[in-house]
Amino acid sequence: MNTRRERHTAILLKNGEVLVTGGSDGNYCVSTSELYNKRTCNWTITGNMSLERCEHTVSMLTNGKVLVAGGDSSGAELYDAVSGIWTAIENMKTVRIGHTASILTDGKVLVAGGETHSAEIYDPVTENWTMTSSMHRPRYQHTAAVLANGTVLVAGGSKTVYEGITNTCELYNPVTGIWTVTGKMNQRRMQHTMSVLANGKILVTGGLSDARQYLKSAELYDPLTGIWKTTGNMSFPRAKHTASTLRNGKVLVSGGLGSSLVRYSTELYDPSTEIWTVANNMNKERYFHTASVLENGDVLVTGGFQGYNSAELYVSSGEIPVVITETTSSSNAHKVLVTKEKTLSNDRYKNAIENYKNL
Repeated sequence: MNTRRERHTAILLKNGEVLVTGGSDGNYCVSTSELYNKRTCNWTITGNMSLERCEHTVSMLTNGKVLVAGGDSSGAELYDAVSGIWTAIENMKTVRIGHTASILTDGKVLVAGGETHSAEIYDPVTENWTMTSSMHRPRYQHTAAVLANGTVLVAGGSKTVYEGITNTCELYNPVTGIWTVTGKMNQRRMQHTMSVLANGKILVTGGLSDARQYLKSAELYDPLTGIWKTTGNMSFPRAKHTASTLRNGKVLVSGGLGSSLVRYSTELYDPSTEIWTVANNMNKERYFHTASVLENGDVLVTGGFQGYNSAELYVSSGEIPVVITETTSSSNAHKVLVTKEKTLSNDRYKNAIENYKNL
């Protein structure tokens, strides 16, 4: 990328490009944004946001515009992918950092928490914010997911940056505007991930627990019963990692911080067996990075501490996990195909390369 970034956001646009915004360059939060084009393997700079932002949220609206909100401020703005211009809109009612943003079934956006228990709704039609009922406790660096029935599940987080990690969870009903308590996770977690599986269940992985304990445990939430159950453990403890649901239904977890180590390892969760298998390592250690599933099923990973402005692609070719790094020089763009699997047969390896060439 053109800028070093951690604690930034990335989102897939309707035209297939990936928009990356804000984050920290290692010293300060930045306002810059850039676009990744998979066909050219290049990054291009686009319009700057009006504010420098870290730990903000990004949401794709039904009208094709992109909403960013918060990041240690109450400011919000819209990105127009056609013009490449950001436009400031009405501020949120509350300053937020480390919050969540969820697209509701009616196209509105629910923003919740961020060192507060308050929540509010953004209406893309009026471009206004309105307060809704508050959660039962403050949450920071928690997770949120929209369930099949349209309710929003929030899980874990901490009371503030420094205290109060919780295993509590609650549900937001967009029809009534009310939060209700649901089953607790089996472990207290912040800086964890949450993924919606094809069977409607919710997978939570890793995170940071009490006494700065990094977790490798994972658990499943059943929306029908409101109960969490433990599932297979990851191979390594991780926090500040990413989790991406692939087209085959598996979940790819990458990087993270664990036991004072920055990780470059990745692994796959199979919902049918509830088993994790180790996948190819990334080329850079990363945490507080982003991972975006592209239209063709590849996963684009960007930035993060240790990775900073580098980016790489995870490509699953059949059963073969393949990692592709893409870099640019002053004269041209070039690709490097990397596989650390030493036991691949020649035919399988050739197939992996041929599949990549055809992308």
